[in-house]
Amino acid sequence: METLIAQQVLEAPEHPILPNAKKYDVRELRVYWEIGKERAVVEIEASTHETYVMLRFDGVGDIHIPSSDLITNVSLKIQDTSQCPTGAPYIPAVRVGGINECNGLSFWADSVTRINNNEIKNP
Repeated sequence: METLIAQQVLEAPEHPILPNAKKYDVRELRVYWEIGKERAVVEIEASTHETYVMLRFDGVGDIHIPSSDLITNVSLKIQDTSQCPTGAPYIPAVRVGGINECNGLSFWADSVTRINNNEIKNP
């Protein structure tokens, strides 16, 4: 059963919050805990050559962050795991990982919101 659930998580669709997330490179990553909450908050600033976006992930757990020299130019993979099978153990709604899983960036989150979205202007 666990193998089936793991396979379904791996096959979960891309989250609609950021279509083509793999085209974005992580520029900044912030992790903090709010008073009275058990799980963390992660904010990610990411960009392509044309677009900048900031995402806030709430209810974050199972965080794996690479060393600081590896965080730049990490591409994102954001999956919508909210439709994983019923009867499965609790699975948070969002799974974040790098395109290349060996880069170390990964976590689960209960939700994600887009804080802002701006086009990058050339001088």
